[in-house]
Amino acid sequence: MFSEIAKTWAGTPLTSLLVMLEAIEATRTETGLKVTALLLPRRFEAAREISKEEMARVNLRRHRICPDWNYTLPPNKKRK
Repeated sequence: MFSEIAKTWAGTPLTSLLVMLEAIEATRTETGLKVTALLLPRRFEAAREISKEEMARVNLRRHRICPDWNYTLPPNKKRK
């Protein structure tokens, strides 16, 4: 998806977060996929260590080709 976003904002000076968000939201693929984005105006903890238990709960599906770079993160199923 980033390659499509990069094509949309190519040549645009990314002078603010608003300009970046507008460029991202203007992105459309040839197949009709529309990109949405939103800004979460808060600080996030940096360099937080993830426990093995937390990582085991991530629904990570690695692809056959370059699995460290190509993977899908579908939503976790709700637990009852």
